[in-house]
Amino acid sequence: MAQTTKIWRLKRGSDRRVRAGHPWVYSNELQGSPKGISPGEKILLFDAAGKFLAHGYGNPSSLIAFRAVSRVEEDANWDSVSQLTKRLQAAWDFRANIGVGASSFRWVYGEGDDFPGLILDVYRTVSEPAAGEKAAKDGLVVVLQAHTAGVDRLIPHLLQAVEAVAHPDAVVLRNDVSHRKLEGVLMEEPKVLGKINPDGEWIRVRSADTASEKPVLFKVDLVGGQKTGFFLDQAENIRQFLDLTLRSILTKPKGSKIKVLDLCCYVGQWSTQISAALKARGFVAEVLLVDSSARALAFAKANVEKAGGKAEVVEADVLADLAKLKDVDFDIVLCDPPALIPSRKDISVGAAAYLKLNTDAFRLLADGGWIVSCSCSQLLEEESFARQVSRASIRNEKNMRWLARGTQALDHPLRLEFPEGKYLKMWIGRDAGKI
Repeated sequence: MAQTTKIWRLKRGSDRRVRAGHPWVYSNELQGSPKGISPGEKILLFDAAGKFLAHGYGNPSSLIAFRAVSRVEEDANWDSVSQLTKRLQAAWDFRANIGVGASSFRWVYGEGDDFPGLILDVYRTVSEPAAGEKAAKDGLVVVLQAHTAGVDRLIPHLLQAVEAVAHPDAVVLRNDVSHRKLEGVLMEEPKVLGKINPDGEWIRVRSADTASEKPVLFKVDLVGGQKTGFFLDQAENIRQFLDLTLRSILTKPKGSKIKVLDLCCYVGQWSTQISAALKARGFVAEVLLVDSSARALAFAKANVEKAGGKAEVVEADVLADLAKLKDVDFDIVLCDPPALIPSRKDISVGAAAYLKLNTDAFRLLADGGWIVSCSCSQLLEEESFARQVSRASIRNEKNMRWLARGTQALDHPLRLEFPEGKYLKMWIGRDAGKI
């Protein structure tokens, strides 16, 4: 980008957090006003003494006035196509090295990959063979989200870098996230560069069953679905759940039917992985899928049944309608709602919503059953979430043993100096029955 980089200086003492690795600077930490630049303009950040701190971009409209992209002083051209290509290649190689690159994966996770505001997801697609062809065709679709003005300005260069590294069949721009409005950037209708199936794509997802190397197939909507079309962040949590539960399930007679309740199921990620693992061991998952979206339920039903389970659907708002669900004792209850706390002013109401939802979920859990409870609300502290889940179990007189906790998957790396990057919380518990 041909532009003169502006220089911002921090107030004395305001550099400690940045030096400790945090990528954000707030407007009240600057010596002067952030006004006078366009949202997303390149900025060179110095401390009060004039020493280099970081390259990045600024925004006069946001409380977060500066976001760091590079801490290497010589990296002045970090936004060039060649430099972006190097960064994306490094992120791609990182995923390959930790073993998550063979199926669909998150390629870039914002600050976790030193690129605030950028989300890139890679979906490995598979289509039925055309007439005269013997094998299904594998493809690759990249979904890009620009959460900030700085990344939005980079999209033309990012698209060139994506092409250079991934050679995708299509790129989907999902700049329809509401967070963009906080950055002074308009929300946009999804845009497809290339060709994808408007009725949904079948994607390959890494199996959560440690005994299987065969990916699990999911039908998803990469254009109109939630977020980028699929939630890749639960991979390790589902794997941990199966590692724990399969031991107890294998004590049942072969052919046993395992009743599964999947709340806020979206496209049925949890229950589809469970169905595939159970089928491989001679069991049948009978899944009740609950979601407020009829389209998502149609995908979820198709996914569960393709994996070998049996599926029924209920279109409902779990917070309003779950109490009306008839009492059925489910062997497995999965509770993975969308974020119920969008802003700080919603913390109290959101915490109460988690309590209500989990109270209804525990009511439907069989004696000796397994439950998974999740929260993706970044503003809800882990201790507060655990407290609500515990209260919900006690309300239902459940004698719970909590066996594991989890967070987002390996391809959503955490930076300890950036706690805001940790959002997903997950608990796995089993009812020990009456003593």
